[in-house]
Amino acid sequence: MPLQSPGMVQCNKLMSNQIAEIVQQNIDYLADKWLNAIKKPQEEKLVCEKEVIKVIYQILNGMCLVLVDKEKQSLFKPHGAAFNKAKILGELRRAQGYELEEVLGEYLILRKETWQLLRERLQYKNINVFELEERINFCLTNILKATIESFHHTHTKDLKEKAVTDPLTGLFNRRQFDKLIMQEVYRSVRYERPLTLILLDIDHFKDFNDEYGHPAGDVALVHLAAIIRQFLRVSDAAARYGGEEFALILPETTQEQGFRVAGRIRRAVERSQFYIQNKKKIGVTISIGLACFPNDCKDAKSLVQCSDEALYKAKHLGRNRVVCYSRQNSASRWFNGKRA
Repeated sequence: MPLQSPGMVQCNKLMSNQIAEIVQQNIDYLADKWLNAIKKPQEEKLVCEKEVIKVIYQILNGMCLVLVDKEKQSLFKPHGAAFNKAKILGELRRAQGYELEEVLGEYLILRKETWQLLRERLQYKNINVFELEERINFCLTNILKATIESFHHTHTKDLKEKAVTDPLTGLFNRRQFDKLIMQEVYRSVRYERPLTLILLDIDHFKDFNDEYGHPAGDVALVHLAAIIRQFLRVSDAAARYGGEEFALILPETTQEQGFRVAGRIRRAVERSQFYIQNKKKIGVTISIGLACFPNDCKDAKSLVQCSDEALYKAKHLGRNRVVCYSRQNSASRWFNGKRA
């Protein structure tokens, strides 16, 4: 590679300063072009526009620093300040409903606007601008990398969350419940600690849907899920087991303790009401069955079966009550939920 003369080095330094100054003086213009390159209607303001603008300015200011001093390229390398800002911008754009292709389109417009601005304003016409072009492209390329990484990370996170949660209630889905109950039974055996499983469902839910409609039924399910969350510890897990049926896994919980938790949930549901589409305020009741491992059963499958039997008994006794499973299946061993 041929050595540059001192005069050429000085000239390039002056030009890099001039380019940085041009970008800095027109940073409002570039930020506006970037922000409005692809405008999407925001039905719901999930992200403050000022937050997006602030990050854009921080990235452009970082590019100015690189134009003046090549050593500042570290800002745009992975884990650098500007690189991290570009990742944040990707997350913000995704939260605003932008697709990855649209955000990449914004960067292409930014690149075009930057070079058009420099061609119009740059006084040095016959100087080799290869190094400065390389710096600008380095910044823009790494902004793209950060954005793609951000989108892929968020997308993967979303997919993982969707894979384990019920889309309506936000609780775990049946597949995740099956995994969790196996894990917790194994843990219960290993540490010799009790494990209680609660199964519950909404009383007369089919009649409810027939009278008020399925949208109202969805509202009832979401309302019930919200109440359940209020009574869970960090170590507990709740899942939508199927239809109007829910399952609660309570590690290190005896049958008596689980009975008290179930009673609190039953009473809270009985006392609460919610609005449906026609603004009518209504309520529902629930029936609950529970069993405890290892006292009532020998494995995860039988734990679910025992809880289900107790739930069936709760419905048979008149609904809106809590029933605990008993191996002896003796009437004296069934708890009446009205006392819970």
